[in-house]
Amino acid sequence: VLRFEQYDDLAEWVTLGELQAKSGCEALRLKILNTELPQGYTGRAYSASVFADGGVELTGGGSYRWCLENTHVASSGALEFKSGGMPTLNSSDCMNENESMWTRGNSISVQGMPPSESSGSHFVSVWVRDGNDTSGGEDNIANKRFVLTISD
Repeated sequence: VLRFEQYDDLAEWVTLGELQAKSGCEALRLKILNTELPQGYTGRAYSASVFADGGVELTGGGSYRWCLENTHVASSGALEFKSGGMPTLNSSDCMNENESMWTRGNSISVQGMPPSESSGSHFVSVWVRDGNDTSGGEDNIANKRFVLTISD
């Protein structure tokens, strides 16, 4: 075969995310759907949920595994963060936590009555992983950092 081109190098490249979007795979990409958490008030009942979408469903129940990272408002007991009815793992380093330690469930529910000493702005860092790799650590992972404001 005779080629007339002076070169055969790549002329353009795209990121994996761009390729997924352009090929129609965007729906399969794991993501946290929430853009914010609602404001809370001390002495009043608080209720919110964090949802994910996409990825590969886990086998044996519960769509995802969840982890909170350095979330003081969860560790202080001001609010309960649960997934699948169990307290959501609150770690100093979610990426280095063993997958089996992450809390299994479809979403995270946040409930409680914030005490007066919990007023202020709190960072809530949420991580989610799917069941892409049942035997190892090659799951799809997404994270998002929220600011939860609790007012008097």
